[in-house]
Amino acid sequence: QEALCQSEIAGSSVFEMWVSCTWLCVSCSGAVAGHWSDRWKRRKPFVITAGVLMAIGSGGFLTWVREFGPGVAVACVVGIGFGLYVTVDFALLLDVLPDKMSRGNDMAVWHQSIVLPQFLAVPIAGVVVDHLQAVGCKYALGYVVLFVITGVYFLLSGVFVSLVRKTR
Repeated sequence: QEALCQSEIAGSSVFEMWVSCTWLCVSCSGAVAGHWSDRWKRRKPFVITAGVLMAIGSGGFLTWVREFGPGVAVACVVGIGFGLYVTVDFALLLDVLPDKMSRGNDMAVWHQSIVLPQFLAVPIAGVVVDHLQAVGCKYALGYVVLFVITGVYFLLSGVFVSLVRKTR
């Protein structure tokens, strides 16, 4: 039986394990990426790679996750990508801020640009998944749509970072 279609209790346990694997990989890849990004004095390749990895992971949840093991592998790919992104994107931000004296204010605005979309996305995603899952768990249409949208956003993040001119 598909991992996403299991009973609520079993599905919850599977999801918790996937999230645990994701965050373990976030922590490890973030520490490594931060070190190498500083050493090579390059940010864009890391952030672009992160966007691609997270998009691949989103696609992986659609195509490969029918059992627990592949789900863990895909969760790790997403975690590695997210660790790269979070760590190096923050460093990229510090590189491009124009005025060292107003960095705190600029970072507060940047932080709000991250939090507000997340605040809005969660309830919208819940409605999308709930309504589209009515088609049937066999097809997991709600999750298919959700992960396609997520993958597109991840790819777009890499594209937009490549347009930043002030850093390498």
